[in-house]
Amino acid sequence: MIVRHLAQWGEGLYQTEKELLLLAIGKKSHLVFDIIHWVVQVTIIFLAVSTAKCCDEHSSDELKKHAKQLINIFYYIPDSKEAINVVENCNLTEQIFTAAIEAYRYNCEEEALEISELLLLWAVKGEKQQTGWGILGKACCGLACLNIILKLEYVDLLEKIEEEIRKNDWLTFGIKNRIASTIRRESEKINQVDYSFDLIDSMMRQIDKNKLRELVDKILDLLLKEDIQKSDLD
Repeated sequence: MIVRHLAQWGEGLYQTEKELLLLAIGKKSHLVFDIIHWVVQVTIIFLAVSTAKCCDEHSSDELKKHAKQLINIFYYIPDSKEAINVVENCNLTEQIFTAAIEAYRYNCEEEALEISELLLLWAVKGEKQQTGWGILGKACCGLACLNIILKLEYVDLLEKIEEEIRKNDWLTFGIKNRIASTIRRESEKINQVDYSFDLIDSMMRQIDKNKLRELVDKILDLLLKEDIQKSDLD
């Protein structure tokens, strides 16, 4: 009964939360922090309950649908420097990564993969505004971790990143070089032993370091490969 009530409560929830988030962003309200973290935590709760033994198949499907709808409200964040600064100041990149990790932990691998795709789309949008947060570089490290955790072929992630590079002409050599620098800086944390509140940093230290370095190197090659070839031709 409780599970069914939760599924009913989640119906259409994303619509009100989306409106509230966009309004709060527009007002630069401190409420943005609470909304982002609330959305992620409720997404995780939906997914956790969807895999519980007491959850019937219909309720499970409904809860997973609500979870995906809710987390995807981040897709609608305005494409402006102001908005990007507001949400990233509330650790949006880290929060989307957290949702993907928790989805995997609750055996929702399909949802974890979809959230990782959202992370890439968000990071590209965030990087475009050149706010100085290093969003795409940080996200690429998180995506590398997720790729290894989900036991995906490297080519899956590389193809998605390459597709985004080709679609976005604003990703010039200078910008891609800065992204690469962020990735190199973040990847240097792999061997650090001090505690970090940053989940991406923590996961980079926990997973297979050799596999992580290999995938990070492939991402770096992908970011700079075409420009290197062009300079060689010149």
